[in-house]
Amino acid sequence: MAKTVHFFSDDFDFEAELIKLDRDKVYGYVTEKIYDPDNEPCQTAYLLEDGVTIIPSGGFALKTVVNGQEVSKKDLVAVDENMNPLVPISSIFDKDVVLKTDATLEDYLSLNVTSVYQLEITQGKGALLDFLQKGHFLTFDFNYRTGYDSTTAFLIANGEDVFAVNGVISEFEYLNIDQQPMPEMMDEGSDEEEIDFGML
Repeated sequence: MAKTVHFFSDDFDFEAELIKLDRDKVYGYVTEKIYDPDNEPCQTAYLLEDGVTIIPSGGFALKTVVNGQEVSKKDLVAVDENMNPLVPISSIFDKDVVLKTDATLEDYLSLNVTSVYQLEITQGKGALLDFLQKGHFLTFDFNYRTGYDSTTAFLIANGEDVFAVNGVISEFEYLNIDQQPMPEMMDEGSDEEEIDFGML
């Protein structure tokens, strides 16, 4: 059985399974396969700068090196700007998720969307749909996996379906001109003589 997320607030308390929506599921996809003259499937490889050495796919790996020594990722510690250790944020599957109602339409329209999930709700869907269909928003801090950064997810309704639209709210800065510029005044006179083309 798929993991479920427990959402709650003063007015709502329900569990839901999150089903990710992607373009492949909506629009389908095409897989291109390439074969050699012997009808054998081809594989990707990398040709180094010497023009001779071939490295098959999977032959590269990213390593972290400090002072010439390789360091394991499990030994690295995340810190803030003051070099204080950061506390990991738990996954939404490992804790109760608090729903908030302080978001506005402007916040939603400023969301830089990174993923969308459809919610399969077991109980309490009626009250939630009624609330969302009136144009209200519910938001929560989204962390699919345990990590150090969280994003913002909006719960919205489309018909009888509920979706979690996840992303980062963009902070737009608007510039304001304190003093409107004066329109350029046309020169009333000119030292140059006007040419009458009718006299030519």
